[in-house]
Amino acid sequence: MNYTKLSSTTLIIVVFLFLISCSPQLAEKPAEITTEKATPSSEVSSDETPIVSNSKPTITIVPPQEEANDYPANIKPIIEKGKKLTSYKYVYDLPSGDSYEYSINGANVKKYYTTTRKSNILNVYYNEIYFNVNTKEGYAICSMGASSCKNVWEKAFPISYDLEKVAVTPSDLINSIGYDAKKIGEQTYDNYQTIIIEHTNAQGKKEELWLNSYYGLPMIQIIYDTVNGEDKEIEKHTFTRLSSPVMLSEVTLSENFEIQSEVIQ
Repeated sequence: MNYTKLSSTTLIIVVFLFLISCSPQLAEKPAEITTEKATPSSEVSSDETPIVSNSKPTITIVPPQEEANDYPANIKPIIEKGKKLTSYKYVYDLPSGDSYEYSINGANVKKYYTTTRKSNILNVYYNEIYFNVNTKEGYAICSMGASSCKNVWEKAFPISYDLEKVAVTPSDLINSIGYDAKKIGEQTYDNYQTIIIEHTNAQGKKEELWLNSYYGLPMIQIIYDTVNGEDKEIEKHTFTRLSSPVMLSEVTLSENFEIQSEVIQ
């Protein structure tokens, strides 16, 4: 009897264990996964700045550089004086010695050589040229008492403007001074006190102009170029014996001259 009860109990336990082993296991609740947008430290350069989300960028506003629109007070009066002068004369000194006197009254000019020049095509000598710089109309005459003028005395020959036009005048220089001009010194030249200014010319070169303190016009022009980090003088022109005014009659061809048909070119 006892053996039968033990066997029954053992059988029940075995069946119970079998049922438990065959039933589905309860799944465990998965752990929450947190994703971070972080860059591995091994891939971040030490020069990089971390980006902070929702941060406002810093904007730096650089105000535009204002260009000067006037001359400094210590040189403005003399420049304005020179710009107003339209009647004057000077001697343009050339290193070759072929210098000339140039007289101006508005658009009328006269170019006077101290020695005669010759047109080989016409076999004509001349030493004075009268021009109108607006119309480009000009006439050449020989006004010296030398024998070379004998055959052309009181005869005026039309002449090409390009043949005798001047490269630059003091008026051209004074009207081309940039607003970056500044005073760098004073000096006496050709018995006149001058104010020396420096500016950047139209070619981008440093240029010095020695302005006549009485007339306001340049008497010396010096142009520099930068060579091996240093300024080197590359061009120089002088305008001496400056005087004013010039009468219109001085730069107008006299009616006593007979206009010729041959053109000096």
